Amino acid sequence: MPSTHQTRHLSYRVRAFIDFLADYFAGTPYWDTDCERETR
Repeated sequence: MPSTHQTRHLSYRVRAFIDFLADYFAGTPYWDTDCERETR
């Protein structure tokens, strides 16, 4: 029988941690900052 516990919603702490990681790793990586994009 399936559990009645809601697993689709994350706790506040987990959501805050995920938001922190998303902000931390957002943007262009340092190894790509000097590269120019090839356009076709």
